[in-house]
Amino acid sequence: MHILAQTIGMTGAIGADPYAVLGVLVEGAVETIVQQIPAEHRAEAAATLVRLLKERLNARGVASGDGQ
Repeated sequence: MHILAQTIGMTGAIGADPYAVLGVLVEGAVETIVQQIPAEHRAEAAATLVRLLKERLNARGVASGDGQ
């Protein structure tokens, strides 16, 4: 996990397209939920992912805290 996080963090330094990186990350999250989370827990995992993303964006001042 540490190596994955470092690799993702380096994408800016190597000049990777940030929009493509975001697309790959989102698709990776979706594929992880679909392929590795049991069906009965997928909705909860997806909702938690969305909540965590909003919390992190809010913490960085990128998104407002009003649910948008």
